[in-house]
Parts: sequence; structure tokens; C-alpha cells
Amino acid sequence: MDQQLSNHVAKGVLLGSLLTALASPAWSLSRLPGTVQAEIYHSADDTTPWNEGGALNGGAVDIGWDRYNRLHYVGWVHRGERLRYQIQVPRAGLWRTRFRVSTPHEGRTLILRLDGRSAASPVALPRTGGWYAWQNAETLLDLPAGTHTLEIEFGADEINLDQISFSFAGTSLQAIAVPARIQAEDYHAWRDTTPGNTGGAHRYDDVDIEETGDEGGGFNVGWTDTGEWLSWQINVPKAGQYALAARVATIHPGRRLHFELDGQWLGSTLNVPNTGNWQSWSTISQNVSLPAGNHTMKVVFDTPEINLNYIDILAAATPPGAPSGWKLVWQDEFDGARIDPNKWEFEVNGKGGGNNELQYYTSRRENAFVSDGTLKIVARRENYSGPDGYRNYTSARMRTKHKGDWLYGRFEVRARLPGGQGLWPAIWMLPTDWKYGGWAASGEIDIMEAVNAGPGNNKVYGTLHYGGSWPRNVHTGKSYTPATSITDNFHVYA
Repeated sequence: MDQQLSNHVAKGVLLGSLLTALASPAWSLSRLPGTVQAEIYHSADDTTPWNEGGALNGGAVDIGWDRYNRLHYVGWVHRGERLRYQIQVPRAGLWRTRFRVSTPHEGRTLILRLDGRSAASPVALPRTGGWYAWQNAETLLDLPAGTHTLEIEFGADEINLDQISFSFAGTSLQAIAVPARIQAEDYHAWRDTTPGNTGGAHRYDDVDIEETGDEGGGFNVGWTDTGEWLSWQINVPKAGQYALAARVATIHPGRRLHFELDGQWLGSTLNVPNTGNWQSWSTISQNVSLPAGNHTMKVVFDTPEINLNYIDILAAATPPGAPSGWKLVWQDEFDGARIDPNKWEFEVNGKGGGNNELQYYTSRRENAFVSDGTLKIVARRENYSGPDGYRNYTSARMRTKHKGDWLYGRFEVRARLPGGQGLWPAIWMLPTDWKYGGWAASGEIDIMEAVNAGPGNNKVYGTLHYGGSWPRNVHTGKSYTPATSITDNFHVYA
């Protein structure tokens, strides 16, 4: 190889500020798979009319000799300079393309074109620590069969390029068959607003990746900014309802992300809770409807500084049927576009619910709505006034009174609960007719209550209230701690 290179003669033609150097195609036609030495270019654009490295030839391209690793390389580059290679592709498909590079600088990139058109996102290069400390950066190129011109443009000054290697990776990106757990760092495409991998782990492009402290180890994507996104090719074998869950962490309140499918909004915006630490993780989820077939799924960061470990796409839990010996007489799966007024009514007041509660109960969509097969009841911190006065919080309280009333029966509710100091989600039953007197003489059954749920507190309560009217009432009950998080997961309470 070196003997042939010594006979490589370049001729230069000055075009504006760039010197176009032409080389013999006989030396530079490269058949894939294989490795192309950077210095065996077909043609090049260089900003200086001499070879600053002085190796191999007297042309304009700057070629040096690494005496430690005994190799030639293209160096002394300036932003906008280009190298072109004639490649022969035996079969169309995805080709894993690796660039052996060195640079002591951050934020360096290579811009790739095939036959004059953009071939991939800019390839982010690692900071290797020295001019002769070589590392690989890689990307996937979708190459048609035949002979083509691959152009490499240097996105910044001071990059050394040793070689380019090609290996066949498949006929297309392998769609991920759902149900599946999708690791954030194994994205198929991406948009990132800052150059380089801030975390320095797993991949050498602009997406910021670090080792994760979450259970199971591996990596997570971090240092995200508004408008950045990751996408994957997925295959849905059967249309239906799926639970879409994201494993997230942040130290900030008010963070949000959303999903898209084939460029269209998927589900609703997901609120990312303040988990208290960059490596304290929480799962946020919603049910979505997925059509069968191959699709592009994208997660978009609507606010900055969210860590993402993985995404689960699982078949939505099938509502349990009636237990043996029981007959199903009423249900609401919230699979419509709105809350059914034939089944539910809102209690609207700011009277404190008998417990000195701080919220004003409203019937607004901001506090209760249906989407993606679930009912969302939302507590909001906001200034709100109504007939019962002024409150700093709002929420919703819904009941089936005179729309669904039963004397006996089994009642089941599948729910995921909110977490946080001062939050008190509850599912309970009160009498339609207060036959034995005021509360709690006619009874109350609390199917589920939770107070201040979250890390370190996964407890729910079930309670019976009875006896005389307040304050002569009594109650009995007990607490229960589910095996999985009540704020991250749905559970059936009965």
C-alpha cells in the first residue's frame, strides 16, 4: 500500500479560495466492504496550495506521518475543506461507516454527502486527547448499489483523519417489535442543539449520553434541551391500546415531553415530576392507540434538562372481567373523547370538603378530562375565585350520584396516583339517601386513599366510617403497601 501511495501524484486547479486537487481514480476506487485510507482521495478541496505535512506527494492536501503508530493521515485541515472518494457498493442497504480520527479539541464534526447530497446527520467526533491518539466515530449510511462519490467535509479546523471503514449492517433499520423496552441511547435518529456528546459515553454523535444509576445499569440520555428529540422505528403487530411509559429524572419542576407517531402527536403531553436527583428515577405513562404496521416513534423534549433512561411500550391492561359469581352491571373505560355526563357529575365548590382542603373543585377541562383511554384528574396550583371565595389551588371531584347507585356490589377502580407533599387522592363511596343521619351515621366506604405519596411512601389506606353523626362517629381500616410504585404504575383498588 505504501509503495503505491508513493507514486500517487496530485494535480491542482485553483478555484477561488479552494484548491481542487485531482487524483488518479485507479488508486482511489474502493469496493465495499473494506477500509479506505484517508490519503487515497479521488479529489479534494484544500485552502492552501502546499502539503503542510510533506508526506507522500507535493499536492495541496496536507498529509502527515504518525511515526508512533506508523500510518499516514490527512491533517492540518480547515473548516470547509473536503475529500472525495469513489466507492463501489455491492448491495443497497445500511452500511456502518467508521472514521478513525484524532483531535485534541471538542465539538469537531464531519459532514457527509453522497453524490452531492447530504448523506447523514453531521458525525460528531470524540476529543481523543492528542494528535496521535486515535479513536473511532461512526454513523449509518443508507447507500444504493453502484459506484458513488462520498464527500467528507470538515466541519471545523484541526482534525486528523486516518481511514474510513465500511461494513454491511442490514437492508434497513431494524424496526423494534412491540411490546418492547426501548433504551433511550439506542435511537435510530436524533436532533441535538449542541455539538458533541457531553456525557462522553456509548456513542460519538451530538446526543449526550452517560452511565445511569438506575436499576439495571446501562446508559441514559441527558443534558436535553427544548426541541431536541430522539426517534425509533417500531413495528406494531396488532392495532390496539398500548401503555406508553417513559423512565425519567430531573431536579426541576414543570418539565414536559410528548410523543409523536409518523409526525403526528401521540397521546397528550406528559408531565415529568421533580425526582430530586438526576439519578432518582420515576416512570410516567399514558395509554395510546397504535395502528398496526411499521412506524416512526419520536419523543420530543418540550422543556430542557430531562434525563431519559428507557421507554416501555406494553399492551394496555385488559379491564378485569366480573369475578366468578358476579354480574357486570356498570363500567366506564374512558375510551371516548369526553367525560360521559350520563355517568358522572362534578361537585363544584370551594368549601374544603369537610377537611379544610385548600383547593376549589371545578368542572373545567383543566382539572378533569379524558384522553388515550384514561381519565385525568389534575390538581393545579393557581389563583382561582368562585362563589365560595378565593383559593390558591384547583382540582376536580366527580361522583355518580343518581346516575349510578347500588345497594350491594363489588366496586373496582384501576388508577395511578399523584405524588407529592399535600396531595390526597381518594376513591370513596357515600350514601345516596342519608337514611340513618348525617355523616358518618349513614356510612362511608373509602376504597382507597393516599397521602403525600412518593419516594419512601408507597402506602394506601382502606377505611370504613360509621357509628353516630359527627363527632360521635368511629372508623376502622388498615393500610397496605403495594409491591410496585403507586405513583408510577396502575393498580386495581376494590
